[in-house]
Amino acid sequence: MTPRIALECFQLILFDQRPLFRVTDFAQRLPCTHVVWNCRSERSWNEQKRYEASDNQASRFDHFASNIQILSLYADERAILDQVRSSRRLSALLRPELAIALQEQDVNSNRDSLLSSGVSPDDITYLDQRIEDAITSTHLSCHAGDHTMYDPVVHVISILRNIPLRMIYASVGWQANLAEMQKTRERLKEYLRRNLDTARICLWHAAQIYAFTRNDRYPAYYATLSFAIAVTYILLYDQILGQKDTSGDLVRLDKIKEKIDITAWARDGEGSRVHITGIGILNSTESSQRLLADAGNILRSQRPWRGISEDLVGCFAQMSQGRMPRGM
Repeated sequence: MTPRIALECFQLILFDQRPLFRVTDFAQRLPCTHVVWNCRSERSWNEQKRYEASDNQASRFDHFASNIQILSLYADERAILDQVRSSRRLSALLRPELAIALQEQDVNSNRDSLLSSGVSPDDITYLDQRIEDAITSTHLSCHAGDHTMYDPVVHVISILRNIPLRMIYASVGWQANLAEMQKTRERLKEYLRRNLDTARICLWHAAQIYAFTRNDRYPAYYATLSFAIAVTYILLYDQILGQKDTSGDLVRLDKIKEKIDITAWARDGEGSRVHITGIGILNSTESSQRLLADAGNILRSQRPWRGISEDLVGCFAQMSQGRMPRGM
């Protein structure tokens, strides 16, 4: 990703700030694929062009172009939501009783908020399809040098379209006082228990981010914060919905890749024992401690972005002691 797009990605997704770009800000028809762009000699360029000429799939599912399209669609979706909320804030100035409803709106999912504002379901499912195409294609990973860098962006967007970032963070005490944490956590508990299939789908996305990061010693800068979102959601799911005592089927969640299997588990996963590599079975007791300890070890093993990684390790250590994180 270019620095400009990467910055927008940080602001839009990882910090939940107002979108600063729209679809029309970036060219959707790129001059070449990222593989051709990375060629460093005439010979490698010619070889790659011949390969692409014989394989149209290489250009059809280009990693960079796919991410740009998904980010642009998500930015537009958020821009529409911001407009809806802004108009309601204006109404609240004239009718103070709407202020309470507005606060409730801020903890609803983007998807629910958009549907309640009259946005066509087709517009929402279009982005769903683009995300699904990106996940099922072979271009979720891109190569840099001698190692593979996995891109968590689509998985993070999938989580945050259903559960707002402010709700995930406030439920463990990030950017919230004790009263706010308890109130938000109760709202999240109610939402997850009322929408079990959505809760499980989000857990699958978080497990994919977790698995990618465990195997990546040189992550992109946004991958580290994506990992923090995944760890926090897994922790909350484990504490709220984790099965303490069950003899149900064992589901190795980070190993599930086929959509039909994901959908079936999300629909019929009640009572199953959820296993994630590095954490073990989610049982809402020891597994939360294993999660935070393993997450800290993963961050320590990574080479780049040492400052933010060390801050996150400190936060996870505080959370494992039952304290509110204060490092970020």
